[in-house]
Amino acid sequence: MFRASLALSLLLPTLAAQRTWIVDALSGPGTHFTDLPPAVAAAAPGDLLLVRTGSYNGFSTSIGIHVVAIGACTIAPTVLGKNVVVTNLPAGQTFTLHGFDGWRRFPFFADLVGNQGLVVLSQVRTLETCGCGPLHQNPPGIVVTDCAQVVLDGVVNYAQPAVLSTRSRTLLTRCLLGSVTPTDPMGDCLYVDGGEVDVVESVLDGNSGSDVNGVPQPAVRLLGGTLRVRGTTGALIQGGFVVNPSFPAPAIRATGGTLVLDPDVALNPSMGQTVALDLLGTQLILRQQAAALVRSPTAGGVLAADLIAQPGAPCALLVGLPRPPLATSLGTLELDLTATLPVAAGSAGANAMLSASVPLPPALGLGQALAFQGVADLGAGIELTSAAIATVR
Repeated sequence: MFRASLALSLLLPTLAAQRTWIVDALSGPGTHFTDLPPAVAAAAPGDLLLVRTGSYNGFSTSIGIHVVAIGACTIAPTVLGKNVVVTNLPAGQTFTLHGFDGWRRFPFFADLVGNQGLVVLSQVRTLETCGCGPLHQNPPGIVVTDCAQVVLDGVVNYAQPAVLSTRSRTLLTRCLLGSVTPTDPMGDCLYVDGGEVDVVESVLDGNSGSDVNGVPQPAVRLLGGTLRVRGTTGALIQGGFVVNPSFPAPAIRATGGTLVLDPDVALNPSMGQTVALDLLGTQLILRQQAAALVRSPTAGGVLAADLIAQPGAPCALLVGLPRPPLATSLGTLELDLTATLPVAAGSAGANAMLSASVPLPPALGLGQALAFQGVADLGAGIELTSAAIATVR
């Protein structure tokens, strides 16, 4: 652990210098701005916005900044009905948003369009639905279009669908989409239309998904591209059935592309479900897949991570700075090998996981994106796991 911490310290000179801005709706001591739009407009690439407790207006940006809530913060959908808009982020820059809730009784609306850099939405949540019932039709929530690398980590959202990814590389880790409020459940969780999407250890619960006529709808639609679903038995995908139990929907409906499905992920686990998949013109690959997950990366604290594999499987876990996805013979590499170090190696335990923890240098700033990725052999040779990218908070 000491060596890992020391090595991370050696990575610090490679990180861009940042200026810190304090955003405080109550204008407390040290405040630079009382709302997000002017703060974002003043920031330069690499800057950190620390946002104190309060309610703030939505914003748009095209530069890599880190916006981190350090209290209970909400963002209103004020930019053409969106909470956050990130467009045309240049390659080599990283935008991170961490710890914000959406406006009451609205999904979290974000447009992420044409970004060549890395976009990370971490612990972004809508904590209640609209109170309008399952037949209500919402526009899409988080819309990802033509993006090189988007990470949704610990996101809680609903809409029609909660996440729409088009011609993009999108990673979802430990997300809760669809029925986020048991007393007022909503539906549709994820649509994929081109590109590559990885869903890791997430709950996609579309039990109340339906169209305006009350016909239950699947939680996930794959129209094209590649969708990989990975996880343990805690992960699930549930299609619609509550509105009309006589005609339950499949968990996943695919009309093109490739679906790689981990058999450990539960499909339609609710009672009375008989059809889990509805596939037409789609290549289906059923196999266990290794994946990385990050837990609690706190500045000056400990960064903990897990690698999901199989009990007894040989594997190793690496941590470093993220890089643009690079296809290799072992899988997609998402770590900058010039700024990476191993943190654990061995065999996965009885819980099918290899875990590791690394002390973080205090100088590693809030909002900085770190990536974990592993290598594992699940019986078909060594392969790279999916990456886990999280913000230091």
